[in-house]
Amino acid sequence: MKKAYIITGLLFIYIGVVIPKTGNNLIRVDFSKLGFSSNYPSQIIATIEELLGKCSTSQLRGKCQPLGIVVPYASLIYTSGVISSVYALLEPDKYNLVVLFATNSDTIQNKAILPSATSFRTPLGFLPINREFTQLLIRQYPHLFDTSYSHFVNSVPIESQLPFIQYLCGSMAILPVLLPQHNSVVSKKVGRAVASVLKNQHPLYISSMQLGSAIPYADALNLFQKTENAITEFKIEEFENDISFTGMGTLLALFSSIAGEGQVRGKVVKYLNSGDIDGNRERVSGFISGVLYLGTYPQKKKTTINYQDKEAIKDYAIYALKKAVDSTYSAQLHLD
Repeated sequence: MKKAYIITGLLFIYIGVVIPKTGNNLIRVDFSKLGFSSNYPSQIIATIEELLGKCSTSQLRGKCQPLGIVVPYASLIYTSGVISSVYALLEPDKYNLVVLFATNSDTIQNKAILPSATSFRTPLGFLPINREFTQLLIRQYPHLFDTSYSHFVNSVPIESQLPFIQYLCGSMAILPVLLPQHNSVVSKKVGRAVASVLKNQHPLYISSMQLGSAIPYADALNLFQKTENAITEFKIEEFENDISFTGMGTLLALFSSIAGEGQVRGKVVKYLNSGDIDGNRERVSGFISGVLYLGTYPQKKKTTINYQDKEAIKDYAIYALKKAVDSTYSAQLHLD
């Protein structure tokens, strides 16, 4: 079914009958800059299927009911194993809508931003933005939401999730929300407002975030332990009072969105930081995946940090070698 959606989206690109190709109705996305080898749909699909196929968590699909997930954003060279580990848990047929919380440093500090566009145009086709709920949020909560087109152009926290969302969910509508950085009050209010508007819609909530950026290695591990405790114990207060990092608002919004769903449980699925992959541990960025769910997650409570993720290290080595070869070839062309 998901491949049929993708093929349909690709046909719309060539036919050009659904969404106009001019103006600010759609946001174009380049997947190659996210770490995919190209923008060819077949290669993108093959890469995603390979990444999901490697995940042991796929065996647990259906064992718990994810209400929301926490996923990192960065090049796949760093995040592939972390991001795919949680997407492999999902059963897309259980959701009617995807809500994607992300942050933007340019976002005004007292409001969240919703897209004025109608769709993302990616190499896999068109991914529609849910205009009904966008407009409903603006009407009901004008003090909390504003709209913009430019804020969503080249937004890495948003774009990093689109390949997996589009592959798994096909043409299911998405509701992207850009939150202000380090404003816990607004983030929690936005989460509650979105939940109230989407009541009975069975959405999947996604928090796209980095767990620290260019921070000392020891600080990154400390931040991970605090975040794991907060997710496992589902404590919003711990985020608000003790944790301040890029994307904190997305976690607060996520927690606030699902707080009324019952006995919510949390689990960190995987964690790595850039120093564990490329060997440079002076300043690192952290990448974490987690799931918030109803039911029982059949794994041990605490996450084991794998400091030698051989698959991630191998992927990075191949990427670095390819980049070196490309640079050498480019330099030779200039010399010639």
